[in-house]
This record gives sequence, structure tokens and C-alpha cells, in this order.
Amino acid sequence: MDPVTWNFVIRILLVLAIVFFLLWVHILLEIFKSYGIPDVQTRSELIDELASHLRLDEKSVFVDLWCGSGEVVYQLQKHFPSSSFHGIESRIYPVWKARKRNSENGVHIHKQNFFTTDLSWMTHIYCYLMPHLMTRVRKKIAWECASWTMVYVNAFPVEWVEPLTKIDLWKQKSFSRCVYVYQV
Repeated sequence: MDPVTWNFVIRILLVLAIVFFLLWVHILLEIFKSYGIPDVQTRSELIDELASHLRLDEKSVFVDLWCGSGEVVYQLQKHFPSSSFHGIESRIYPVWKARKRNSENGVHIHKQNFFTTDLSWMTHIYCYLMPHLMTRVRKKIAWECASWTMVYVNAFPVEWVEPLTKIDLWKQKSFSRCVYVYQV
């Protein structure tokens, strides 16, 4: 190859290397901006058990905060087809995965930052978040939601607030999974 062709090939490779580097930086930023949300999918039998305790009708708007792949809203929508189901997620890959899976099921996945999302339209909120994050979430929910909004918190109770009830979803010898139910 002549020097001009080599020069062109080297420039193309350099541009590709920069693009791949920026892509990796973007992926790492997506991973680290998860705010401490467990990237653990809720088991289907737990979701089915939760559904047996919910009272949703055609006016209900159920929202999963930081929904990940949308598993909770996807399965609950099967139990309550007349209700409205939404997932809120800020990370690109989980949003893409959830939208791909839920596109034809009446479930709406929103790529938004929870802390900038208006909560006033939600009647039921589900979240599976670490305790340190629930403190910030609790303040936002208390400020923006109606007094009749129901909040379902998986695994970790909200500090300083007594739940209305506790739903035991799964019991084994050494492990129990609960959802704590609160009303704003």
C-alpha cells in the first residue's frame, strides 16, 4: 500500500478506537449511576403472590420505580389487564430490554430519572431499593403523591415509618421475603 492509503487506514482505526473508548465510558457511567439499586430481578412466584394482595381497578396506575427489565409490571399487567402499568428506569440498557419485551402488552416504560419525575398521577408505587435510597424516595413520595397513594416496598422497610401491613411473600427455613405496604 502506498503511504496515503496507510495514512487513511490509520485515521479510520484511530476514529474507531475513540468511538469504542467513548462507548465504554458511557456504559460505565450507566452502571455507576444506578444509585445503589439492586440489579436483582423479582422472582415470578413472588410477583404472583403480591398480585393476590393488590386491589387494582381500571382507575389504578401502578408504577415500578427503577423497573429494570420491567418484570414486575409485565407480570402484574396479566393479573389486572384493565389497570395502567408503568415502569420508570434511568439506565439505557434496562429500558431497551423492558421496552422490547413489553411493547405489545400495554405496559409503558419511561426512560426518566425518578427524582425529576412527577409522581402526582400515580395511585400505586412499587420499589425495590436499598435503605439509604428509600430515605430520599420517601421524602419525594410524601411531597408529591396524594394521601391515598399506596406504596409497596420490597425487602427493605422504610426507616422511621411504620408500615400499614407486611406481606410475607416467601418463607423458607433461613430466609423470608416481605413487601412492606405504606399509604402516603
